[in-house]
Amino acid sequence: MATVYIKQIDKNDYKSQAEYKDACAENLEAAIKLLRKKISNEGILKEYMERTYYTSKGEERRKAKKIGRRKAIKKMYRDRRYND
Repeated sequence: MATVYIKQIDKNDYKSQAEYKDACAENLEAAIKLLRKKISNEGILKEYMERTYYTSKGEERRKAKKIGRRKAIKKMYRDRRYND
């Protein structure tokens, strides 16, 4: 599971309450952005979407083949680009 560390903010470092609130909001936005990135990297959302409905074994195989073809084509183009 994704672990997100939020930087602690000290109230005494800011001159006014408004500056403190702005810093907290920026910190929260950064934490949300980091959490979204970690969730997408770990594939949690993708796995959730796949588990929402039943897929037969045949469908899973067809999907895996399709993904394999895409990867092979991508690799072929990448190799061609670097070998020229």
